[in-house]
Amino acid sequence: MKPSRKFLSSVIFICMGSLPAHAAGILNIGGGPASNISGGPAFTALDPSMDAVVAETSVVSALGANPLVVVSNSGNSAGTSISVLGAVSWANSNTLKIEAATSLTVSANVSNVVGGGSLNLFANNGGAQLNGLVDISMSRSSVSWG
Repeated sequence: MKPSRKFLSSVIFICMGSLPAHAAGILNIGGGPASNISGGPAFTALDPSMDAVVAETSVVSALGANPLVVVSNSGNSAGTSISVLGAVSWANSNTLKIEAATSLTVSANVSNVVGGGSLNLFANNGGAQLNGLVDISMSRSSVSWG
């Protein structure tokens, strides 16, 4: 009878550096309870080095009472992107301006189909991605990114 040989093997992973960190300063419209956000009609992060959430219902309420509602992190050096995760719809002539320091992603429906309001979307340094329905058929609107 031949003697049996058993081999033990080990795998060692060595990581140099660290995993990429979550970018700070992301501002979400919807997707959770309000946190780290100023009151409207100009919604900005209170601490731009931390993520922020503005409830979509707060944006809709502000649009009902103010001619201009702004959601922005473009003035923050730490601000990165804005994501629209909750539906925003209004039916008056008021304006919603969303201005991201880098990229803007719209993943929920945004609409102003009655009343001739305006929707202005700005992505200053990272592009825009529209995954949700943006219905501005009866509004005065613009989309720009650089």
